[in-house]
Amino acid sequence: MATVGAVVTLSACGRQPQWYDIASATVSPDGKTVTVTAQVGSCHEITSSTVSEQATDVTIGIRVRDNCEPLFPWEEGLAHTDMAYYRKVELHLKNPLADRRLIDQTAQREIPILEQQGGRSALGEFPRNAAFDAVCDRPDDFR
Repeated sequence: MATVGAVVTLSACGRQPQWYDIASATVSPDGKTVTVTAQVGSCHEITSSTVSEQATDVTIGIRVRDNCEPLFPWEEGLAHTDMAYYRKVELHLKNPLADRRLIDQTAQREIPILEQQGGRSALGEFPRNAAFDAVCDRPDDFR
């Protein structure tokens, strides 16, 4: 009986958050807020973020979970579309970014910083997935 429980426990690895590549970011005028835009699917949820500040660079990362992924290997995943949605994540720094490089924790590469244009990023505004937001109870910090 204990062996079966161990097998079930070890194989139940679905829906684990994964670190996500960050393609670009914008920085607030005071340099203390970095906003990244993650292109995710309809089933993806941003679960957490991290910021690590050093003298010459700032390393950031976000974790994303696929809520349509099956919990157990013998289950089927939920139906979903391949349509992409954009989610903005604000990361707060203790000190202004200034001349420090912004590094993606996952890819270990420098993240391009897009210029702000009249309070909006160079990419503009993105549509929200209202249907997903209505059924998912997520903290506002990760929207």
